[in-house]
Amino acid sequence: LVGDLSDVSKIDDGRLTIHPKPVDLEDAVTETLTSLSGLIEDKGLQVSAHVAQDAAWVIGDPQRLGQILTNLVGNACRYTPAGGRVVISADRVDGLAEVTVSDTGIGIHREDLDHIFERFYRSTDPFVRSQSGTGLGLAITQSLVELHGSKLWVNSTVGEGSTFGFTLKVTEAVDG
Repeated sequence: LVGDLSDVSKIDDGRLTIHPKPVDLEDAVTETLTSLSGLIEDKGLQVSAHVAQDAAWVIGDPQRLGQILTNLVGNACRYTPAGGRVVISADRVDGLAEVTVSDTGIGIHREDLDHIFERFYRSTDPFVRSQSGTGLGLAITQSLVELHGSKLWVNSTVGEGSTFGFTLKVTEAVDG
């Protein structure tokens, strides 16, 4: 909560900046999945990731990109019932890397879709309320995606799941 509030404060007064550089998107996804492995295993989720070779290297802030992925994948895991599926993918679309996180979770009610990126907003859905959270994660994630020059989007169907996505600029692989 303290970290989220600090990020919100920095976003509000323009102090939150990113430091873009070439990032191996496959490594970033792997690190995210490793950090969430306990949650994934506890719920018995089927998680898969695919990063297309022509979308593997992107321009982004490694720390903030990790924060974006952790929030989106973490939400997908939390709001997907045990035994469900989460898929992270990155494909080249119109010269950009389109990153998506899809799940077979509870989905988002139509009346909630217009508000999920608002600070402190939490659905009244009982399953959502049973999960811990402040309602800051998606608002911060949206700001971080925008700092990367993109927009965060969502498609969702109640009872079937959700897909969140954004794009990043593609770059050449870095030797190293």
